[in-house]
Amino acid sequence: MKDEDWIALRPGAWAEPKTAVDPGLRLKAAQLLHPELVVSHRTSARLWRIETWEGGAPTGGADGPVDFTDPLLTSRRRLTGVHVHHLPLADTDVETMGRHRLRITSVARTLGDLLRSGPRDDALVAVESALTQRRFAETPRSPLITPTALADALAAPLLGGTRARQWLTLVDLGAGSPAETLARLRMRDAGLRPETQAEVRTRGGRRPGHGPLQRDRALPRGPPPPPLPGHGRLPPPVPHAAGDPAGAVRVQGVRLDSLSHPLAGKKP
Repeated sequence: MKDEDWIALRPGAWAEPKTAVDPGLRLKAAQLLHPELVVSHRTSARLWRIETWEGGAPTGGADGPVDFTDPLLTSRRRLTGVHVHHLPLADTDVETMGRHRLRITSVARTLGDLLRSGPRDDALVAVESALTQRRFAETPRSPLITPTALADALAAPLLGGTRARQWLTLVDLGAGSPAETLARLRMRDAGLRPETQAEVRTRGGRRPGHGPLQRDRALPRGPPPPPLPGHGRLPPPVPHAAGDPAGAVRVQGVRLDSLSHPLAGKKP
């Protein structure tokens, strides 16, 4: 078939010559060979235009293994480039998408699977993306699900459900990107209490910037922290000026306890 220019999609599946092959067609080929499989987890998230974070980088393409769920618990063969999850699916957990008529897990089930399987940071990046408006290729995408609907989806008695419901309490709808979600979670793990999308203003009305803000801890000494993958390096720590109190923090050279911000002057 190669001699006749047929295109190999995966072992046992070929497309006619000159066929425009896209990731959806390759997924459909796998489903035609194994009709029990349903696109799920991170692969489903990408198709729903939900941001994920794998291996330290935001993902949105089709590189790497793809995820399917086998609700019949029958597929035990190893499939090249495929990660098969053996989980039950209700009829309401499965939808049909796109011109290839892919069978895919619903938004609620997709997020539930990511929360139940972890890791935490990857799952919360996806959850906060789905719950908020995001932009893909300059096109706005509205929120895909409500917090209430997601909480209802996590009520199912599945493995990992208790931990998933605990992680759901960490969601912040103020996050506007995967990097913001990760920054907030790392700050929280360090014992800080960041305020998402904090607006800082000087008494003169100037706005030095936005982002997760922690008022009551001094900036760390030593070398600057490593950058988040795919993002610029954070600025180096700003030395405290003479006369600053021990817990003072400076942002762009301005001491926070001199700002007209609701966090200024508050203790932890």
